[in-house]
Amino acid sequence: MTRSSGFSPVFWGGAIHVNDAQTRISTYSRWQARADFQAMLRTPAMRERNRAIAQLCARFEPVMYDVAAVITPGAAAAPK
Repeated sequence: MTRSSGFSPVFWGGAIHVNDAQTRISTYSRWQARADFQAMLRTPAMRERNRAIAQLCARFEPVMYDVAAVITPGAAAAPK
């Protein structure tokens, strides 16, 4: 599934990953700044969406990570 319209210009993209057994998912999103992501989390729509997701899961653990390195083909990993 790919979607590309209707998103904030500070949202740079994201992905949803499902394990082989289809028992776990992992998602990530990329934002222009941490503050942009945090502002999105505080919107009524996102609060409602997270409540609905939590109802569907045995465990729902949203966490935030900082990018430690970006690896591209033909280039050495460089710390951010």
